[in-house]
Amino acid sequence: MYAVALGEKEPQKAIEVLEKAHKRHSGDRQIVSALSYYYKQTGNREKSKLYGEKLKALQNFSVR
Repeated sequence: MYAVALGEKEPQKAIEVLEKAHKRHSGDRQIVSALSYYYKQTGNREKSKLYGEKLKALQNFSVR
């Protein structure tokens, strides 16, 4: 994934790429997980928590 490659050196750019991807693929757990991770890496705990909760909801949905 392009965003993951970016994220190692430029996490903010990775977030931008992932946010665009999330608009098109809002149910993709890998995108949501990466957003949670990179927001945490950049110190944005609020957004990290938001995406963490979205990921949890997606995981619960897919199990049913």
